[in-house]
Amino acid sequence: MTRLAWKDTITIYLHTEGGYTRQVINNCFWDDSEKLKAMRQGTPITHSVLLFIPWLESLENFVLGVERANPYIVRGECDFELTDVNIREFEAEYKGMFWRPKAISPCNYGSRAMWHYEAVM
Repeated sequence: MTRLAWKDTITIYLHTEGGYTRQVINNCFWDDSEKLKAMRQGTPITHSVLLFIPWLESLENFVLGVERANPYIVRGECDFELTDVNIREFEAEYKGMFWRPKAISPCNYGSRAMWHYEAVM
């Protein structure tokens, strides 16, 4: 896997004791896919995202637990100042543009240059 193809920028909002902290991260890999899931009433589209994030020590809370860090991820740079009070406003303004990770895995094996996080959303 080469980092040359990692050209996406994301904004991560991590919940901490003092509220949400915003961090913009460059050189990520965002794989957005749409899949059709057959059901009795039709074929709705389901979206999924696989995200590779370069290894950063500042993202320790990101991996400690999706429930505890309670992250929001926005593709691109987002300057919204998220707080515990204006979550509904954020979700309304960025509807369809933010994601909540289902699973986050640290991939810290091999050479340090290859270390990264994988998030499934």
